[in-house]
Amino acid sequence: MRRRFTALLVAAAVWAAMGGAAQAQLSPSAWPMLQHDARHTGRSDLLGPLFAAGRPDPGAVKSLAFYDKIKMHPVIGVDGTIYVGMGWRFCAIHPDLTLKWCQPLIADVSPNAAAVDANGYIYVGDRDNTFYKFTPDGARLWTYNNGHEGDINSSPVITSDGIIYFSFIQNLSGFGVVAAISQDPAMPSRFTMRWTLVTGSFGTTSSPAVDANGIIYLGFADGWLRALVDNGSSAAVKWKAQVGTTPVTSSPVIGPDGTVYIGSNTGFYALDPADGRIKWSFPTLGFVGHTAAQGTDGTLYFVAQSSSTRTVYAIAPGETSARLKWQYQKNVQSQGTGYPIIAADGIVYVGFGSGVYAFDPADGRLLWDYQTTNGIISSPLIGLPGAGRLPATPLQSGTAVLVFGSQDHMVYSISGPRTALTVNLPPDPRITLDPGPSLSVGQEVTFDALGSPTPSTDPNGDAMYFTWSFGDGSTATGPVVRHRYWAPGVLPVTLTATDGIAEARAQMTLQVSGAGAAIFCDDFTRALDPGDSLGRPTNSALPAPCAPSSPLSWEEQSGDLRISEGQLVNAPVKASHMATVGNLTGVDQAVAVDFTSTTNMTSPRFGIVLRFTDPRNYYVAYRLVGGASLLRLSRVKDGVETVLAQTGVPNPAVNAPFRLRASATGTTLALSLAGGASVSASDPTFNGGTLGLSLAWQTTATPSYRADNFKACSGPPGTDCSGIE
Repeated sequence: MRRRFTALLVAAAVWAAMGGAAQAQLSPSAWPMLQHDARHTGRSDLLGPLFAAGRPDPGAVKSLAFYDKIKMHPVIGVDGTIYVGMGWRFCAIHPDLTLKWCQPLIADVSPNAAAVDANGYIYVGDRDNTFYKFTPDGARLWTYNNGHEGDINSSPVITSDGIIYFSFIQNLSGFGVVAAISQDPAMPSRFTMRWTLVTGSFGTTSSPAVDANGIIYLGFADGWLRALVDNGSSAAVKWKAQVGTTPVTSSPVIGPDGTVYIGSNTGFYALDPADGRIKWSFPTLGFVGHTAAQGTDGTLYFVAQSSSTRTVYAIAPGETSARLKWQYQKNVQSQGTGYPIIAADGIVYVGFGSGVYAFDPADGRLLWDYQTTNGIISSPLIGLPGAGRLPATPLQSGTAVLVFGSQDHMVYSISGPRTALTVNLPPDPRITLDPGPSLSVGQEVTFDALGSPTPSTDPNGDAMYFTWSFGDGSTATGPVVRHRYWAPGVLPVTLTATDGIAEARAQMTLQVSGAGAAIFCDDFTRALDPGDSLGRPTNSALPAPCAPSSPLSWEEQSGDLRISEGQLVNAPVKASHMATVGNLTGVDQAVAVDFTSTTNMTSPRFGIVLRFTDPRNYYVAYRLVGGASLLRLSRVKDGVETVLAQTGVPNPAVNAPFRLRASATGTTLALSLAGGASVSASDPTFNGGTLGLSLAWQTTATPSYRADNFKACSGPPGTDCSGIE
């Protein structure tokens, strides 16, 4: 089988020629983060060792002893330094497997991995809610801690934009907290907190993966996978999907076509990146306890655990199902599930039981194995050899090195000579659109990556996968996609094409002009009910002006909202539950919603959000129920609520729907209760943004309340939204 690959040395050479990175981007090293890259492919650009005898050659194995078990996944810096933690220490190891330095942590290391940026700085979390930044020499530059007893079990991710994502089980902000920071290389002892998102779920139990469009995927302790949108100064939940009934302990993997893969206690899943729809599930013997790896041909490799049985699976994914290619089963006595990675020639290396195993990707034939004296509970990596020896790359023959740790307190390296392979050439993506590049608001445009006159190509003739970013926050996958813009502006469109090995991008700019009302409606009918996330409405039976349904979709700004029995409900957790409609921006707005109070005893708030800029700046019009029963208009500025106007109304009947309508026209805000009172106010603070709703604005755990039959209108000044009732 012919295999073509891109050498890591090219990226390293470019980095060196530039004199280092201009931003705190990911290191171009052999293995800089969990599962190698932000998409968690688990795929190295280097070759791994092979041994004809079925075991490493004499002298091929080196080890370095520490004082505690190795449960942290090792990573590697651009100079070949290996970073790994054990006990209460974080250590650096020279490529020849001699100790460079060890530094104490505030608490025990978590079973995660560090991440290394292009300037050599290392980021890692511990079990004391502390996130660290170390220099290559072992000096601690800073720590971030927001409350104790909040393990950072997840491994940080550094994106190509230099953003660092990590998460907490809990901290002082709440449960299931995700954080994003930026790091200025000119000021390495400081960082900027871009945002924190409190999901309300007890614990982020996987590590974030980031796709080509910047969408972040994480698994949580409630068995759900969430897709997050980074809006710069805030984040929101694009969608969520239930993939297990226990904490999701494996991390997501993002395929070349954007499909999200993840394992859980109920099997292995493929999800549509657009809305979280489960495309297929694959049954496993036991639970999938760690991240999968995906080969260049799309094959997925993962390990499931059932009691003492470990099963290594190789499956070929399709659009609606997956096919088993091979499996390897073994009874072992160890804690870890199994940790697969893939070398540049496709050879699969898996750490499980007390050893590491090398498999032929075609048929699962065991090529060689090596046994330690205790269990493997962390992932191996393919790294760089010592000084003066050429690494085994697809372009050059040299020495291949596999590095891993064990519960026997040892870090091992296994090395062997390899011969060069041939090189892969990246795709050449092109964008064709109809009509364009000048469009009107609401007009549908077709984006085509394969049509004439300028079709995308791949010099090697490989199959290509396409993802689109439309410049308004929306994304799509596939060679031909359609999209509508709901606000005027000059918008950049980016097409990313990959052949599964390398990727390239094409960009163009669109001019969207015009005015008019954009309508969004949702009756919260979903194909999967209960348990489906908001996402995009799939079946609206609401009358005009709602038909046809808009392609716009929801974003959860905080809390935990779900679909149940054709209604929107909040999870009974400590959080503020708020969702907005992504990209439905405008100055004049109107929203009408049915709300239902299931109990008036906890003083719930049923709200409509207007001119939303970010989670700290917006208007909210709500009905307060309980001891004080009111209609209220408020401004939330910099996170502080100011009441603009209010009027008293009777408490609603429990379990009886009532309808609220709120609007923003110019500087006038209005809120009315269908068949009842109304209130208005004037305020010039916010003059644009999106809109949405909120449920159960509480600081303590609450029951689940309901919303239904959402109608919204938004547009420039003078937009007629009178049809929204």
